Amino acid sequence: MKKRAWALLAFAISCSKPDPDNYQSVADRIMVIIPRGSTYPQALDSLESRGVIKARDWFSLYARIRALPSNLKSGVYTFDKDESWSSVVSTLKSGRGLEVRFTVTEA
Repeated sequence: MKKRAWALLAFAISCSKPDPDNYQSVADRIMVIIPRGSTYPQALDSLESRGVIKARDWFSLYARIRALPSNLKSGVYTFDKDESWSSVVSTLKSGRGLEVRFTVTEA
């Protein structure tokens, strides 16, 4: 019985991974907060003030064609400095905001 328990423990340890493979640092990314209840122009203000978009009028036209105003989701988002408009619009429509990971140690 002891051998079986040790074998199961060894198997469980060998199959576990201490860190996720897809961890990305957000240190070099731009954080934008779209508060709940924000209007489309307020969201554009946030994106423009943080430097995610530079040509506000052209981005607004592009986003309207992609139906962002009616599908805008609030949240905390991070974007690369050179993020494509397509990616920004898709992210804001799907609500894929910032994912926070932390480790809880047992005492």
